This record gives sequence, C-alpha cells and structure tokens, in this order.
Amino acid sequence: MKLKIKANQIKEFADFLMSLELKGTKSRMRVRLVKMLDEKLKTIQQEYIDHVVKEHCHLDEEGNPKTKDVNGQRHWDIKDDKQEDFNKDYLELWNETHVIEGEDNKVMFVSVRESVLNCDKAFSGQEALMFDQWCDLVEAMDEDN
Repeated sequence: MKLKIKANQIKEFADFLMSLELKGTKSRMRVRLVKMLDEKLKTIQQEYIDHVVKEHCHLDEEGNPKTKDVNGQRHWDIKDDKQEDFNKDYLELWNETHVIEGEDNKVMFVSVRESVLNCDKAFSGQEALMFDQWCDLVEAMDEDN
C-alpha cells in the first residue's frame, strides 16, 4: 500500500490527523504516519534550502543564503535576475507528489484510512472541503496504485 501526497499538503494532512480523537492502536498508527510525513517534510524543506534558495539567492562567505529586510519582514535576498526562476522552482518543489509506501506499513495505512473515513467530527465551510480532500487522499491508498 502507499500514500501519494503533494508536498504542499503534507503539513495540513498531518495536522488534520493529529486533530482526530483516537485511542489505542488507531492513535499509534496515526502517530506513526505523522512521523513519516514529518520526516518527508523535513527532507523537502532541506531540498528547498539546498536546491532552490541557495541556487537563486546571494550567499554569504560561508555559503549560506543571505536575507534582507523588506517592510520589517525578513526575505531571501534573491539575485536580481533570478526571481522568476526562484518562483518557478519553488512552485515545482511544493507541487511535487511524494509517495510513502511499504507492505510493512499496511496495517498503518488501513488504520489511518478507516480513522479518516469513519471520523465522526462535524465539518463546515473550508474545513468540509479539506475533509473531502483528505478522504480522497486515503481512498486512493490501495495495494495497486
């Protein structure tokens, strides 16, 4: 079984899973998946720094990206001719689909899918739309996808 998820969905999905009131094994399986999602997110964030920010920003003497103050907020100091490339690479990275898989995780995937699909929370507005998105995500978890 496997979970296919876009980079820009990982944090919100993990936050949603942690908002569910679960007990025992269901809670443990949820936490196991959230830990896997957190590790994936850390990897993506490091790729962002190493391959997007460092490529398009001015660097200090130690090779670290510089920042600058814009209206009281810190922003990356992007090279003048690189803003468009930076934006393109940023969007590409965060829209990339990632896969978490493994037959040894089948119990976890099944448990999380059941927890999400059988969630008894009430949703409205934007939350309802997000819940529908999370249901689609877990419904797509099967052995053949």
